[in-house]
Amino acid sequence: MLVAMTTGVRAIAAGALGATLAACQALLDFKPSIEPTATDGSVTDATLEDGSAASDAHREVATCNATFCDDFDESPIGARWDSTNIDPDGGLFRPVIELVDGGLSPPYAMRIAIPGATTATTYRIALLERRLGEGRVVTCAFDLFIESPTLNAPQHIDILTLAAAGPDVTLGQVHFAIEGDPPFVTVREDLWYGDGGEETPKLDTVKVLQLPSPGWNRIEFQTDFYRFSLRYGPTAIATDSRLRGFDPTNIRVAFGMASYRAAASAARFDNFECTVQ
Repeated sequence: MLVAMTTGVRAIAAGALGATLAACQALLDFKPSIEPTATDGSVTDATLEDGSAASDAHREVATCNATFCDDFDESPIGARWDSTNIDPDGGLFRPVIELVDGGLSPPYAMRIAIPGATTATTYRIALLERRLGEGRVVTCAFDLFIESPTLNAPQHIDILTLAAAGPDVTLGQVHFAIEGDPPFVTVREDLWYGDGGEETPKLDTVKVLQLPSPGWNRIEFQTDFYRFSLRYGPTAIATDSRLRGFDPTNIRVAFGMASYRAAASAARFDNFECTVQ
């Protein structure tokens, strides 16, 4: 089920909204190395594909045909990425990120476990981050096995974040996430402007579909930062889902789990790939 998006009101950061967006911005806070090039921002069906090509075989890194791939069979974990972001990096709430047996493409998969927290404002982050370069359309695909989230507590987990800069936008993020009770697959857009303004145009979420039963599913997510398409296992979402949008430059991806609620969560990941066109 696709729920219609709601347009929010752009405002200069203040109060709880500013604090929430600032925490999200910290995940992928970067400065563009290339000046943005303005375009007319038009989108055609030829520009945004349905993403089905990525659903064929689970490709190994050795035969990767994408801009970037990781099958999580190589130690140390994150060796192919630019950086690993774990926060807090110690104590009871430290997330665990590791390679485990039983990957969908043997031998290994990446497993992330987020411990439960005492308050809903305890941020726990375990993300791999990498720059993808320049282009108009980003297509990312990966295999996902959600061991939880806990079904008896509200949850909010960002799994995939695509970030870029653009004209008048110092940072724009499109998130593939799981949240709510019961949990839904959601998409969220966050924008930060050069004048200090912040905006979450969809008021936090677009509910895409209720989280399927546990098991491996192939996820395919595509965006040109004006709209998105999503395939979750056998479920395909139409490509006319609109974002506020901007023309991206210096595209970057963060992948893993970033939790903004108190419930504990765990998931396994395999066969990640992203293509920029």
